[in-house]
Amino acid sequence: MTDYRILEWVVTLLGIAYPWSLYGLSLVGFAAPDKHSISGFISTPGATGAMAVATAGPIWIILNFERRIREYRRLALGVTPVFGMRELSLATFLVGYAGFLISNVDKYSNLHYIFVALFIAGFIAHACVRFNDNRSDGLSDVAAKVTLVFGTLSFIALFVLVLVDIDTLAFWAIECVGFTMMLLFTPLELIGLHSLEKANECGTMYTKMSNSYLPSSSTTVFLYDDSNALRLRRGTTSLTL
Repeated sequence: MTDYRILEWVVTLLGIAYPWSLYGLSLVGFAAPDKHSISGFISTPGATGAMAVATAGPIWIILNFERRIREYRRLALGVTPVFGMRELSLATFLVGYAGFLISNVDKYSNLHYIFVALFIAGFIAHACVRFNDNRSDGLSDVAAKVTLVFGTLSFIALFVLVLVDIDTLAFWAIECVGFTMMLLFTPLELIGLHSLEKANECGTMYTKMSNSYLPSSSTTVFLYDDSNALRLRRGTTSLTL
């Protein structure tokens, strides 16, 4: 495992640990006291800022994963990237999550809950689209599927608790479970991606042998090195992106 991959897991675990620490932080005055949800706990300026910092890394991992897949499709399959459901669902998640952080639940509660619903729905939709694409991308996604199932179930449980008006620390704990599953989703898919790289000699990600890819008959090999640069090799020619 390279230092880069270790960093992926460090920032992911940081993003997971922060929501779970909010109750303790509320006892020392950093997070808002006497709250029973992530939204309530982070209603102080410092706690909101820390939430943004703690989740910046996991969001970067999601965006970097999407960049790598788009580059693969453009170079290996000759597919021109377009704004489709995958991009729309990701954009919905990002806008919803930004709004969740910006709209303080104590001052703009209705708007805050709309943004919460938006980022949850956006991420679930994005995950489902990715699963559909994984069949052509060749990624193993069993662990990610399990993560999505548990995350979705936890969000459904939260919806039920809201309907029956139960406001206890159990609500916050279930929120943390759902948030944990959401942040684990992409790193678990990256394990499948890294496994593909390891399974092929010299870290080969995909090999395509077809005249349809290049003007002359040859082997096109796509590699990710430790710096995650996508390289196209054809014979003795090497192009680094």
